[in-house]
Amino acid sequence: MDATADRALAAIHLAWLDRSLLRGLAHELANVTQMLALDPAPPGAVAAARLRLERVMAVMSALGRAPGSGSGPSVIGDALEELEAWQALQTGLPAASLQVITPAALPALAASHADVRTALLTLVSAARVAGGGELTLTLTVATAPDRVRCTLAHRGGGTPSEEARALLRECGVSDPPRDAEPWTIEFVVAPGLTGSA
Repeated sequence: MDATADRALAAIHLAWLDRSLLRGLAHELANVTQMLALDPAPPGAVAAARLRLERVMAVMSALGRAPGSGSGPSVIGDALEELEAWQALQTGLPAASLQVITPAALPALAASHADVRTALLTLVSAARVAGGGELTLTLTVATAPDRVRCTLAHRGGGTPSEEARALLRECGVSDPPRDAEPWTIEFVVAPGLTGSA
């Protein structure tokens, strides 16, 4: 597949991801509006609404960024924390619970934070679609001298769509070895940096 077609497929999948998040953000904003409309407002309602609005604004400011437009290094631990919150916001996908298993220390990655987060969200979202029904997902992160491997285990089977694979490539994800599980992605470690989770 040529680079132009690959970028087009990646753009299609990124738009789909953004839409799934925007619907969840709209739901969050509706909840905030209802909380603030109560008269009198329950104790703590304003503070809770403010926290939810801050979360919505953080996600909205990150949407629509083209993959590959940033640069590393980045810390995968931060992206993993966001992944759990972001995938819970998505609507229109089968329900899923996500467990993340990481080693005690993680190296800094060569990819940008936005690309790492987008790649992880792409992997989890694609698994939710391929799995069909409610899923329990386990994301295991392992390190090697020059790579960080993320493998997603679930009972749904299937493989990521071509659009999802194209977006993963745009995010700088390396193709895993042929003997790797089908739901595996790898990030290159930033040279000379030993960052941690």
